Amino acid sequence: MNFFKKLNEKRKERNLEIEEKNKELLRKREERFKEETLKRKEREKEIENKKKEQADNWEDFLLSRYREHRFVLYEEWNNSYTVDQYGNEDSNFFDQEELYSLNLYEIDQDIRGFNSGYNYFFKSVIMRDISPSDFMTGWNSYLRIYNPKDDEGDDACWQMIVTQLLIKVLQETIPEVSAKEEERINAGFSEDMSGEDYEVYCGNILEIAGWVVEQTSKTNDQGVDLIAAIDDLKVCIQCKRYTNPVGNKAVQEIIAGQQFYGGTHAVVVSNAGFTKSAQTLASKTGVILISDEELENLEDYVY
Repeated sequence: MNFFKKLNEKRKERNLEIEEKNKELLRKREERFKEETLKRKEREKEIENKKKEQADNWEDFLLSRYREHRFVLYEEWNNSYTVDQYGNEDSNFFDQEELYSLNLYEIDQDIRGFNSGYNYFFKSVIMRDISPSDFMTGWNSYLRIYNPKDDEGDDACWQMIVTQLLIKVLQETIPEVSAKEEERINAGFSEDMSGEDYEVYCGNILEIAGWVVEQTSKTNDQGVDLIAAIDDLKVCIQCKRYTNPVGNKAVQEIIAGQQFYGGTHAVVVSNAGFTKSAQTLASKTGVILISDEELENLEDYVY
């Protein structure tokens, strides 16, 4: 009888041991599952964060390029509007279908107006600084994270988003352009100003920016209209109010004028831009070519 009693007790002990082992195994299994689930969620979160970072970097990259060149893009946009003899306003600013068919590699020479300029800008500025594969990686992350839709509720194409970002920057630029235009008028700008008026206008801009400005004599000025001084800088400036881009001659003249006056820098200011040959000569001789709209930031160019 004692034998069977002891046997029963041992059987119970073994069962308890097995039960405890099973509980321990189950506990460890649950812990492993929780750890693996937590690690999986962390990995998924890391991947999601990386995708969001790629998406935000892609958007920031486009916005930074647009904002860097916002005034030129704004001018292109502004010039796209025309008014006929009857006062009807028209614009070749955006043809959505043309812009949405924009690709990463080619410029469509048949596109006219703003779209043509934007096509060139897209390839020569935006795609100059990013590879097509990196561009599409960023776009795919943007699509996954923000899930943009078109008017019909379908997934938006990247051409649509880069266009929307451009419009956003142009809208941001409008008050900035208006403020700059008011500053120009206050400094003496007018559409029908003479060459001499333009020199005075440029001098006013520099004085407002903190420069001490001397206007040279009209006779024997050696190609220098203004001498602007600040700290240890003595900048010789020629001001050109032209209808067409300024050419080589102005660059050559300011080089000679800088030597004559002992200037530290030579600058040509133009309201109409510069020819390719003038830009090439200036880059090789250290002459600074800027517009009157950039003149207030002259210190940024000479330091």
